[in-house]
Amino acid sequence: MSSDAPKLPPRSQTFPVKDSLKPPVPEKSASFTEGSKPEKKEQMAGHAGGLVFFGDGSLAKKTEETEIGFYEESDKFRKMKGAGQPIPSGYGPTLYDFIEFVPKFYGRHTPEVVAEGDKPMIRMEDLAGKFKKAGIVDLKIGAKLYEDGASIKKKIHMATYAAVTSSDTCGVLLCGMQVFDPSTNTFIKFPKKYGYGLNTTTLPLGLRQFFSDSRGRLVHRHNIAPIVERLKRLHQSLSQLPSHRMISGSILLVYEGDPFHRTSAAKPEPFEPTSDAQVPVPQTPDVLVDVRVIDFNHSYFHTEYEGPDTNYLEGLASLIKMLDAVKTMPFNAPPAKGRAKKELDPAKQLIADEWAEWWAHAPQFGLEGHTNEVLNVAVDQWRKWWKKPDAPPS
Repeated sequence: MSSDAPKLPPRSQTFPVKDSLKPPVPEKSASFTEGSKPEKKEQMAGHAGGLVFFGDGSLAKKTEETEIGFYEESDKFRKMKGAGQPIPSGYGPTLYDFIEFVPKFYGRHTPEVVAEGDKPMIRMEDLAGKFKKAGIVDLKIGAKLYEDGASIKKKIHMATYAAVTSSDTCGVLLCGMQVFDPSTNTFIKFPKKYGYGLNTTTLPLGLRQFFSDSRGRLVHRHNIAPIVERLKRLHQSLSQLPSHRMISGSILLVYEGDPFHRTSAAKPEPFEPTSDAQVPVPQTPDVLVDVRVIDFNHSYFHTEYEGPDTNYLEGLASLIKMLDAVKTMPFNAPPAKGRAKKELDPAKQLIADEWAEWWAHAPQFGLEGHTNEVLNVAVDQWRKWWKKPDAPPS
């Protein structure tokens, strides 16, 4: 970045916030019913108060008309696929494959009380509804977080936002997550500020925490492989959509954290209860995971651009690479460093050696040649306007 470019604030050091929460979703999801009574629950990211859960496998969400249009179009394609109709010309051969990653849409929702200026609401699939103890993470994908037609002020704001987080360097930003700890039977919640403080080096460790308990042990590692498999299918489908764009969109990863409540075979890492009480060990627990694309305020099935959405695809490929790396990390958390290496006891020294070996072969996670690129572009546009201000930036 040039010397006269605006100075960026330092990355803040943040730490996970642990608290005991109720399970984030109902233990069982019934079929969608129009008269279901809403209930209040926590949401991973987005704007506070924007979600209403109904406990029947659906939720209502405040949104914008652009996202409503995207959901309406996706619902049309879903029905066409169900009816055996061919994919419309110009949308790409994998359109119907991609639609399976979009949450189901149940139409517009009208709340009992509507205040002036309220955003419209939609009713859609509750992606965590089928899970008992859901581990959930919201990941914003892509280094570029603004549309080309956005105002200069918006471009600089979003480019700066990307530059001071992991978006610009990794194409992935962790926007919040919660993890079920089977050893304590509680949830660990990580707010937005936790993810915003991660960088190229620490983001993979943040993703590791999504599959770990409160002691940093990788107890949910068995969920990584099926999640990566689904992410690769998503990447394959998006790579063949000719003019599709998802700007500042997110991916929601969900897995079942309860070792007694799964549906397809895979053995989890062993865990130890913190108390002396005897805890029954489940017999060959199963795996239940889900991967979906969400947040479509700047998403379009068909645009004037040619070729696949490289901004989104690069971020998605970066996420896959990091999760593959997490899968190979040591089971135990890195030990706290002593004043000297000899201060570690033999057990901790073994763990330290395992981590040293892992880091020695760890891949590089950053996007090459992408550091602060979008911020430089936005600032250059501002300078061009400043030299000849035909109209003030909005």
